[in-house]
Amino acid sequence: QFDAIKHSSAPFNRSIALLSLYLDVEDNVKVERNLYPNFGRAKYLFNRVKSSKVGIFGEHESAFDMSNKEVRIKTKGKACEGALDRISKLNNSWRLEGWIFDKRKNLKPTYVTFLNSDGEVLGYGITGQRRKDLLSLHGPKAKFSGFEGYSKSIEKPSFIYSEEANCHLALI
Repeated sequence: QFDAIKHSSAPFNRSIALLSLYLDVEDNVKVERNLYPNFGRAKYLFNRVKSSKVGIFGEHESAFDMSNKEVRIKTKGKACEGALDRISKLNNSWRLEGWIFDKRKNLKPTYVTFLNSDGEVLGYGITGQRRKDLLSLHGPKAKFSGFEGYSKSIEKPSFIYSEEANCHLALI
């Protein structure tokens, strides 16, 4: 665990590990490297905290509520800059990694939503991953615009949406 603390991206990686537990995604490696050395125990402890209605993500708590998957998000906003760089298969879901930045507002969103072509929610991600390649391209505000997140659908996302920036990234 000392390695996680020393690493500069430790807070981001801990947030992603928490997101995996929150969304009931089995990302054993992410959890065991960044939160607790035993995935089963970490999941048990997390579920105890969650059942006590203690907030995990503060003001963004409702943003990751998968129980309301019927809500359709419209991609009315302007286009964001970004890319989906990697999709990795996990036991019960997909891990998605990339970057998103709203050049118009010079804004890095806090979180993103993965949508299918009909605007249905497939999953969520958190930004904050350091991206040195974007620093020279978009300036200092884009430095931490990398995201990582999860989708429990077998369907690959068609859009990455930021409610905060009111912009979207089309993947089709």
